[in-house]
Amino acid sequence: MSEKHVLCVDDDPGILSALRRILERKGYRVTTCTRSQDALREISAGQVDLVILDLMMPGMDGYKLLQEIRRAGRCSTPVVMLTAKDKDRDVLKGYGEGATYYITKPFKNKHVINIVEYLLGDLSKSEKQALELQL
Repeated sequence: MSEKHVLCVDDDPGILSALRRILERKGYRVTTCTRSQDALREISAGQVDLVILDLMMPGMDGYKLLQEIRRAGRCSTPVVMLTAKDKDRDVLKGYGEGATYYITKPFKNKHVINIVEYLLGDLSKSEKQALELQL
């Protein structure tokens, strides 16, 4: 697998540390941001292959950041919402704003890895088919 770049945005350093650990073990290059404005700068500055984004952020929330990502012409960049907001209306709003996938906290590491690998095309054909059966 090539070293694909995953940007993780969350105001909780513990979540960012966990995401970095599990994604780097799989060979991904990981950048973390605790503020939406820093994430926008990172996206503008270079190639980001996938964004994992919390909704409840200080200042610009995750919905607004997702709108900005899409407005910046990054419509094809997969964005995974990773949030404690688990109400149907939150999930629907996330998808309505352009999220590619929605995961609620607490999360299972394997689930996050499966989704990242699926969205970045890093699964074998048989692994992809097995995961699609679960989705």
